[in-house]
Amino acid sequence: MSPLSGPLAEGVHTLQLPDIALRYHVHGTGPVCLAHPGGPGIEGEYLRAPELEQHLTMVYVEPAGTGGSTRLATHPHGYTRELHSRHLAALIAHLPVHRVHLLGHSYGGFVAQYHAVHRPERIAGVVLYESAPVTGPEHGEEIARQMGVRWAEELHRLIPGARLLIPEHSGHFGHLEEPEPFAREVAAFVAAGNA
Repeated sequence: MSPLSGPLAEGVHTLQLPDIALRYHVHGTGPVCLAHPGGPGIEGEYLRAPELEQHLTMVYVEPAGTGGSTRLATHPHGYTRELHSRHLAALIAHLPVHRVHLLGHSYGGFVAQYHAVHRPERIAGVVLYESAPVTGPEHGEEIARQMGVRWAEELHRLIPGARLLIPEHSGHFGHLEEPEPFAREVAAFVAAGNA
């Protein structure tokens, strides 16, 4: 695939939305995958995965109030999954592709799940990475006991066609601790969805 231009050209971009300026970074070539970091409020540079960029056009989002994206006028209030989903929808509409994959890490997985349920029209697939179907005290207690395996298995059972990878030698940052298996599995998932 040749290098993309415009909104998907390699590098840093800013999309002006009604409430904020949304910053995102583009790297790699192949099917488009938007990556939403954990947090909220954690800068997304940690989520960069060069191994995935060999297979996918990765669009790394800096959510509202994070990195180069501006803050809400009500900062620190108003940062919800609905808000982040609206911003994702605007970014997806801005991109010159019909459908995208979403990759959500930790809190970003909550945003990706919310978006897939409420705005599924342009979503080709969702990669939930170190996320869960619920939040709250039960979630925190379970993570302390099992590092989240129960929630991964529950999501796998509940989502038709889901694939489950539990890395054996990493924890919350598998894309850094085991980059090759992580990239291989995500790229295979996206390829299967585009076949």
